[in-house]
Amino acid sequence: MIYCPVRRSVLHHYNLETDSLKPLTDENGNISVRSARFSPDGSKLVYLECKAGGPHCVTQKLMLINWLEKEECSVLIDIFESASSDYDGFHGIYSQNLTVNCWNSCSTHVIFSTSCKSAKHIFSVELQTGSITRLTDTPGCWLVRDIQGDHILASVSCIDMSPALVVASLKDLAKGMSLSWKYLDPVTRIPGIKWQFKSHVPRIPNPVYSSLTYESIVLQPSNRTSKGFILFPHGGPHSVFPAAYQIYFVSLVRLGFTVALVNYRGSTGFGEASIQSLVGNIGDADVKDVHQCAEEILEEFQLDKDRVVLLGGSHGGFLAAHLLGQYPDFYKAAVIRNGVTNLVTMIALTDIPDWVLQEAKIAGYMPGKVPTAEVNSYLHSVSPVAHIDKIKAPTMLMIGKEDRRVPPSQSFEFYKALLCKGVKTRMFVYPDNSHPISSVEAESDSFINLYKWFITHMQ
Repeated sequence: MIYCPVRRSVLHHYNLETDSLKPLTDENGNISVRSARFSPDGSKLVYLECKAGGPHCVTQKLMLINWLEKEECSVLIDIFESASSDYDGFHGIYSQNLTVNCWNSCSTHVIFSTSCKSAKHIFSVELQTGSITRLTDTPGCWLVRDIQGDHILASVSCIDMSPALVVASLKDLAKGMSLSWKYLDPVTRIPGIKWQFKSHVPRIPNPVYSSLTYESIVLQPSNRTSKGFILFPHGGPHSVFPAAYQIYFVSLVRLGFTVALVNYRGSTGFGEASIQSLVGNIGDADVKDVHQCAEEILEEFQLDKDRVVLLGGSHGGFLAAHLLGQYPDFYKAAVIRNGVTNLVTMIALTDIPDWVLQEAKIAGYMPGKVPTAEVNSYLHSVSPVAHIDKIKAPTMLMIGKEDRRVPPSQSFEFYKALLCKGVKTRMFVYPDNSHPISSVEAESDSFINLYKWFITHMQ
């Protein structure tokens, strides 16, 4: 299921000669497996594995089977609990899949992309020693696209650089040398933009995971005074904003806004502990992290405190709606795209009802089980709708009519509640669009309308 690679599964081997089926992983185990990839010489098999259930994006193990020796599977790369490690910027595997071709030609290394805090890099792991090496240098978003023989094709982008294809020889890897990347496309830099990573230390540490930090990526116009400040937390909640080129971010900055992409605690790329720290704390720890980020950036960059707005989709919309209610005098407007607003009513209609109870840390959920009154009361208390009476800022809602992940009714409920409270509200419904709202027509229309909304309400 898209965005949810934690469904219980088993890896099997079907023998064509004997017409027999044999499980390679525990049939009774509580695990999820995917991306089985044989080495070029057929002697080894690797695959990704994680615990089934729980948060819908977690740190993955890279597992190894020595196929010819018929050995039991072993752990090649284990889960990294913390983002601090002895490896060269490696904090664990967060990719949902390996590329189809992920081996070097001599079957000694597996190559993959993964998040490293607010960047994405390409790594290799040497099978004999388990040594992990980062193959890319400049910060941004590096992704493996294909490997043929001893050549690796990848793409690279960053906030102010559109994607480019690059190629390198993996023969250097076998010799213990760093890769020399050759650009196949011209490097296109977007003028008028400056950006940087910013680290944040939570004011209220998690009592179990007290050493965690989180990050934001701050984008600013380099040739003009900022028109205003857009705070943009990602969805998920267990995903991440990498320092990749995205036209939304670039366009907002080119129009004169400062934008902060917030990778709050619970984001991927910061170790498994960061992911687990948010479970049972949604609507609280993540909200506090995003608001703290806003306050610190306003102070450091000397931005206008009267021109701060919110933008978010899915769980990012959940956070934007929470921030409107928990800090009603701080934010001047918001645009919420397919946002989660009421966990109680979401359970019955979403295609991932387990997500609601997993993130809220409600034990004992079974498909079809009706939540108790006590559970519903708690879910309401951590939902944005619990703060509806305090919301003041003009709020625009954008909905993909075919969304099954966050049902359109979530936005319809919130829209009507805001109207009843006298809050200035507008709603756009996009037919034939689902959770991403990504058709060309819908994306362009939504961008124009959010820009007009922000400009109007920053006056």
